Amino acid sequence: GATAATSPGTLAPPAGAGEKATWRWTGTPPHLKPPDVQLEPGIQLFTYFKYCKKNAGSDKELFKTSTRSFQLVTDPVALAEMEGTVARAMQCLKLPAELLAIPECAENLKAVGLSGSTYFMVPTLFYLTARLQRQGRQFAVLFRSFGKDHLKIQGEWNAFCEMRHPIFSRLIEDIGPMDGSVPHLPDRRVKTLHTLYRDSEGPVLILDTFTNGPEEKTWDSWAKSKPKPNEDTRQGRTFISEVLKAKTVEGLDALQIWMDSHLTAQSTSAIKDDWAWWQFHGETAMAGKLLPLIGGVRLTQQIFFDDNIDLDDARIVDCRSPTGESVPSEISLGQGICVKVNPVEALLENDYFYNRIGFR
Repeated sequence: GATAATSPGTLAPPAGAGEKATWRWTGTPPHLKPPDVQLEPGIQLFTYFKYCKKNAGSDKELFKTSTRSFQLVTDPVALAEMEGTVARAMQCLKLPAELLAIPECAENLKAVGLSGSTYFMVPTLFYLTARLQRQGRQFAVLFRSFGKDHLKIQGEWNAFCEMRHPIFSRLIEDIGPMDGSVPHLPDRRVKTLHTLYRDSEGPVLILDTFTNGPEEKTWDSWAKSKPKPNEDTRQGRTFISEVLKAKTVEGLDALQIWMDSHLTAQSTSAIKDDWAWWQFHGETAMAGKLLPLIGGVRLTQQIFFDDNIDLDDARIVDCRSPTGESVPSEISLGQGICVKVNPVEALLENDYFYNRIGFR
């Protein structure tokens, strides 16, 4: 959707304006950017997200609640359209009621980790994978998250690859299972989970390990401590080497090589990223989910989809050039490396991810 300030006093105030801006629907579909439509003179268009940001100012709690609840929407037509659009999107995430009603089907859903009433993964990802594979493209997938939902991702994704997913494995019926059982198809299952730790010495990818540090003092709890810490006291490298005794990939160059080999093998894996490091640095891109771009003579295309990317700031993604320099947001966003996701659009459009890849 988009915002229309019916009296743009607080959004783009003309001389003498005193009325407060309101938000109403322009009659256009949901989108990350305001539509290119002509309204009455003096009107400035904003997305609801941007409207909330302007109204909340420095009040983070007001911004958070207003974006989640539509509490700043006073126009009944706009409110009905917004709530209706979200309801339609959520319906796309629901498991078919007719399958849930059949005990055998319900058990099959539970077997792939779908024990509730909704999918765990957005369907557009399954459509993207099937389409890329059908086109014979060489590609790899890396799931990235600050959270701990990786096991659920692994369960549903692997069921899809093994053609056990009761809903979406139909998308690859003409292709076959992507589990290593078909000679010409790569094994795209998630076989292991990794953790990416960051500190002032650089990144450390902890292989085959899913961790948030010591249980008695997790890395995330350090970042949440009050008062806010002024230095990194986690001693993560000591924990990794002496307690976990895990294999690691250390440094930006080595991580770049690891990702290159991951792509060459057309693998799929999942990484738990370092939320504590990002939080410690004020949630800025330079401390976010690390994306080292692959250099060399082989033409590669890397794309990072995330709903927490901003339109003008990579914010949650730390994109680095092949030589290690930070890639400015105007480049990573402008060249389609970091792509902001609108969850509502992604649920309503099966080819959402595919249509946002600028194939080279």
